[in-house]
Amino acid sequence: MKLGVLLLSCTGSPRVTDFDRAWVHRVVGHVAGYFLEQSGGRVNMEFRVFDWFQLPHTGQEWNDLGFGAGPVVKPIVEAGLGVDLSPYDHFALVIDKFDAMLAAVSPQHPSYVHVGAQSLDPALLQHEMGHFFGAAHANRDTPSGPEEYGDPYCVMGLEGGKFSFVHTPLNRSRPDGSIDVTLSDSGPGMAASTLRACGWLELGQSGIDISGQLASGLRRATVQLDALRGGPAPGAGEKVCAYADGVVPGQRLLLEFRSRDGWDRALPQRGAGWIVAHLTGPGNRSAMSLQIGAVEAAPGAAVVTSKGAVQISVSAASASAVTLTAEVMKPVPVNRAAPAVASWSPNRLDLFGRGLDKSAFHKAWANAWHPSSVNWEALGGLFTTSLAVASWGVNRLDLFGLGLDKAMYHRAWAAGWQPSWQSLGGQFVSVPSVASWGPDRLDVFGLGLDQAVWHKAWAQRWYPSADGWETLGGKFIFPPAVVSWGADRLDIFGVGLDKAMFHKAWGDGWFPSSSGWDFLGGGFTSPPAVCSWGPGRLDIFGIGLDGGMWHKAWAQGWFPSQEGWEPLGGRFLSPPAVACWGSGRIDVFAVGLDGAMYHKAWANGWYPSPAAWEPLGGIFASPPAVVAWGPDRLDIFGVGKDFSIWHKAWDQRWHPSPSGWEPLGGGFL
Repeated sequence: MKLGVLLLSCTGSPRVTDFDRAWVHRVVGHVAGYFLEQSGGRVNMEFRVFDWFQLPHTGQEWNDLGFGAGPVVKPIVEAGLGVDLSPYDHFALVIDKFDAMLAAVSPQHPSYVHVGAQSLDPALLQHEMGHFFGAAHANRDTPSGPEEYGDPYCVMGLEGGKFSFVHTPLNRSRPDGSIDVTLSDSGPGMAASTLRACGWLELGQSGIDISGQLASGLRRATVQLDALRGGPAPGAGEKVCAYADGVVPGQRLLLEFRSRDGWDRALPQRGAGWIVAHLTGPGNRSAMSLQIGAVEAAPGAAVVTSKGAVQISVSAASASAVTLTAEVMKPVPVNRAAPAVASWSPNRLDLFGRGLDKSAFHKAWANAWHPSSVNWEALGGLFTTSLAVASWGVNRLDLFGLGLDKAMYHRAWAAGWQPSWQSLGGQFVSVPSVASWGPDRLDVFGLGLDQAVWHKAWAQRWYPSADGWETLGGKFIFPPAVVSWGADRLDIFGVGLDKAMFHKAWGDGWFPSSSGWDFLGGGFTSPPAVCSWGPGRLDIFGIGLDGGMWHKAWAQGWFPSQEGWEPLGGRFLSPPAVACWGSGRIDVFAVGLDGAMYHKAWANGWYPSPAAWEPLGGIFASPPAVVAWGPDRLDIFGVGKDFSIWHKAWDQRWHPSPSGWEPLGGGFL
């Protein structure tokens, strides 16, 4: 390629930048070095930056030319500067005026790229010139479809959103002596999918074909990959990509390891680098690039791709190579009732489950399991769903369940169990949800036969009556979730018929109204889970249409937006369970495609990463239940494949081990 760079301004439109031709020459030289390395030495770009030239066109006349400007202004520049542009086969038109920003390749004349001078930095030019070589935009999979430019691990991603670094030799001094870094961004490198689109990654030479291993037998393959630092030179021996056809019909899966150095030095500071999964077409120069998962290169880290359900697990990693296992996950039925758990004080747990006979069973922890580690206390009743429990203070429990007659039933503990189950009336189709904002206060919710949410409160008596319920409107497909961040405050969440999330709050009245609900967007296939670490703070989680976890927070406003949700990666078969042990701390759990429990924590950032999850082992057939009795303490429960309940605790470390679980016996549906 021979590139001519034309620095242009318009008549009557003063320039808005102050850089000279020499600085632009350094920028383009840096970009030429980028493509020399990314191409594995296949591209040695020749270029010349010509001096600034004022066109006879006004700013509006330039705008009117649009993407047809190149062939019009080329002869004008030749005549005005007295230069011959015929040796050049590609051109960058750098236009300096107040309304010229960003860049794009001309669709009418694809050998011309238009660049706003205010946006001229290496990362932008690397992206646009990538199109010259055959690369398309690097997209990312989301529940609503591909997000264009959404892959931050590739230079063909979004300017300002990809993992670029500041190339300090291109920093410029401002008149006040400060340093301007706004036009110094560069990188990251190209993904394997975009290198293939450019013809710079030959899978026969530099790839490992795992198609057969992922298609039969255990559907598992373990490979060692060298770091991908552009396309290996012809004849080089590095293996920088694993690939498989058929995992996703009609598409090719690519797995690559990106070391956090060179053009990728700005990748997030976790592990030795990042393992990234992409889908592309089966053709050798397919332009498709869809990122479907990423995980830090650290032993024990794992992620499940958003398409194809391939779990990528890391067993060894260094700056130069990584050993990973790719496994196509088998569906695991998670169809048993989740346990219910509450804690009224440190070192106290009360655990409940629906037994094989559909009655309620109870076990308590107070320095030891009671009645024993494997035995359970029978509480009677006959129930069609999971139970729900709340504690409003020491030595108080309130247990709720949906009876065979679809009515709500209640039983309380206050230094002893209430003699029998009390019917609270109503007709329900969902698991109950319950919250308490203080002593002698309960709020109970459930989905009625009309799919609306119904509510009953206890404040020294049942409101609206012992067997009456208050309708809160809406129509929902999953049980609601409720939380209280303080006295006289409730927040209820539910998934509507359109699979979006809806919200209603109580604060001296129902908001937005007694029957109305606030629309929060998203698309979900599970009930929500919600927690609050203090007044004015809410965190909501749900399994999206892609099977991954999605999150939204309230802190004086919705984050990331009223209708937007933050993707947290993973692939799950169960709804989430969530707990907060203190301000600024969240712990989320769910059962993955392999039946194991997975965990992610928030403490000024997501651990192990925004997309990755910590595997906790086990084999589960129910959603998890979790409770925190105080700072740095968690207790997680689930029904195993053997119908018994299993337990793991966090107390500065996992007990009995990171992957081990304590059996608690019993038999549960």
